[in-house]
Amino acid sequence: MAEYLYNAWSGWTGYTDKGKLPVLLMAVLLFLWFGRKQKEQKTLLVYTSVMAACCIFPVTAAVLMGYQTKFYNYEWIWSLVPVTAVIAYGLTVFWTEYRAGNAGAWRKVLTVTLALTVLLLLCGSLGGRAWDREARKEERLRAYSVVEQLSAAHSGERICLWAPREIMEYAREKDAGILLPYGRNIWDGFLDAYSYDLYNEDIVMMERWMEELSMTGETDAEASPPEETGHVITLEACVQAALEQGVNCIMITGESSDELVERMEKVLGVSAEALEGYYLFAVRQEGAP
Repeated sequence: MAEYLYNAWSGWTGYTDKGKLPVLLMAVLLFLWFGRKQKEQKTLLVYTSVMAACCIFPVTAAVLMGYQTKFYNYEWIWSLVPVTAVIAYGLTVFWTEYRAGNAGAWRKVLTVTLALTVLLLLCGSLGGRAWDREARKEERLRAYSVVEQLSAAHSGERICLWAPREIMEYAREKDAGILLPYGRNIWDGFLDAYSYDLYNEDIVMMERWMEELSMTGETDAEASPPEETGHVITLEACVQAALEQGVNCIMITGESSDELVERMEKVLGVSAEALEGYYLFAVRQEGAP
């Protein structure tokens, strides 16, 4: 229960960091309940108020998270709340009544209309920050360049690539012929919406090992206890799992230690190739032309 409570609280803070629509929803509910006498949609208001409160307070949010199972994150419980519908309804009611009370004062009505539009935009998520978008653009262009070199060096050959996340995310955008042992949904669970078709333990082990290597340039002999994953995550175990998945091109960060690169060369029986900030290990599998 303590874990659910922690996840509920951290989920709420993370949810509001991405946008302030829940805060705008609270303002709209206060207006609809206390700012006017008429209650045309009372059933909708009662349901929305109760469910929003349940999603905000950690204890009730934890209960809802337990009901939906650990497969889904905190944000999913907000699917029980008609956020968009109620905000749209409340803003429409406010604007309609304000316009009716200020008939002929078009400047006031126009000002309020613009203010409501700006408020809605500021409360919602306007997408990534400009510098984040620029960084992702540079990341994409770099990945494209690396994949282009890889494809050119192995033109006409079957390529099954295992690489750091920033390369695998864009590899098939650049070359649809490249195969991957796993996709973006292994690190972005929201792409698995309502799906229980999960990756097996070997593939999860590979992804964890590769990301630890990308972040640190080194990996421990036992990156995580075997009771957590069913495996001892070692370089040798991950390489063997990759080969069993049909991988024949392994790419690791160029910041990897010399010792680790030598271990990779020894396990795979091939020499490392420098490729624009990465080391590439191209394995010729049995039966390949």
